[in-house]
Amino acid sequence: MIQDCEDVFASPIICTWTATDPRLAGTMSHVWTAEISPPEPDDESSFGWADATLEGPDGNWSGHLYAVWGAEPASQLFAVFSGTGAYEGWQFVASTIDDGDEPADSDWHGVAYKGPPPPFGPPSTSMGD
Repeated sequence: MIQDCEDVFASPIICTWTATDPRLAGTMSHVWTAEISPPEPDDESSFGWADATLEGPDGNWSGHLYAVWGAEPASQLFAVFSGTGAYEGWQFVASTIDDGDEPADSDWHGVAYKGPPPPFGPPSTSMGD
């Protein structure tokens, strides 16, 4: 899947997904809900997550994007979505490495499958006690 985003500083961020699997082609919108600051002032790494929806032709996918940013211009992103409508009972899990040259314009690789979602806990803005 190829992701092409309009403005990575907008909220929500709107992206077009082009895929060989028509269930995964459409418009994705996401809003970053948490970005964790680096643990040390000189550390350029951080992580965060976003609520996201991919509007497909016969149903939607909704879930979360997870991102890890490093000191290099590259970042690793993961998508974990559950389907609705014609995609009810389906899950979509994918990842990409965003090289930083074209932020959020990336090539995702993943799998759509029928079954329960993977055992990821729900994102939370609280890191616990």
